[in-house]
Amino acid sequence: MMYQNLSKLALASTIATFGLGLSALSSQAATIINGSFSQTGFTGGGTLTGSFAGTDVNSDGILNTTGGDTLTALTATFSGNGTVNPVVLGLTELDNSGFFLDFSSLGSSSGTFAATNINFFLTNSSNFIDVLFDSNDALTEIEDSNGDLTSSSTLFQVTVTQVTPPPPARTPEPSSILASVVALGLGALSAKRKLQ
Repeated sequence: MMYQNLSKLALASTIATFGLGLSALSSQAATIINGSFSQTGFTGGGTLTGSFAGTDVNSDGILNTTGGDTLTALTATFSGNGTVNPVVLGLTELDNSGFFLDFSSLGSSSGTFAATNINFFLTNSSNFIDVLFDSNDALTEIEDSNGDLTSSSTLFQVTVTQVTPPPPARTPEPSSILASVVALGLGALSAKRKLQ
């Protein structure tokens, strides 16, 4: 009787150990994001184009560097027009307000959409690109080294490619391995006793 109970306990322990391992494997992985954007409609003409790359840590469809997501690349290039000289700024010029892009309308797919929620501010000693599109504002302002300014309220066209990498291989913890070995040993002992 005691061996039957030990055998049942061993089987339950083994099932629980493997169940915990499977639930850890099914947790949601971060999503790697690569994208590009463009905007027209500037006073005096010109186009703002750029690219970005980062990691949406919780895969919520929002790339928010002040919320824990990471940005690994960012470039923004204004072509220039009759008033404002060309401006090129990048990730090292991103100010501490961070980068925010809501691409949740794509779900888990890749695609192109008109961004209604994108914010970032790039600046150096002589130029800036200020993008503020949310529920209250819709404006991009660009200033060149001469202090000349242009703006646009045309929505950004954003293309996003999402890649969810496979979860890393999990190495069982020593306590899990020990519990499985003990459970299997008890099960084998129980089976041996039943045969005798």
